[in-house]
Amino acid sequence: MNIEEIKSLEIKKYQNFDLDRLVIYAMVFLYEKNIQLSLENIIVGSFKLFPEKFSLSGFPKYPDATRVEKALWRCKGKKRQWIGGKTPFGYSLNRRSYIIASEVQKELL
Repeated sequence: MNIEEIKSLEIKKYQNFDLDRLVIYAMVFLYEKNIQLSLENIIVGSFKLFPEKFSLSGFPKYPDATRVEKALWRCKGKKRQWIGGKTPFGYSLNRRSYIIASEVQKELL
């Protein structure tokens, strides 16, 4: 799958999730589609899956990179440790990533 082919989900299915959990779900989704977990791909993937949560305020057709970056910082922080990696080198998933993504997926179905 190409990142351009990702279809968005209905807002009613994800409107109650916080940005951090949605970013984790998007990362696992991308990884399972063999799409590299670079910052750029995570920004686009999160926006494509969940446009209403990750669009630029006032410009709904464009992704808000800052929202995604802040979610990544929170997810990889010492408190959560849901992911690993750094912007220049890409991000990585761990056991916690899959637990979070699984919880989100149950609610999205």
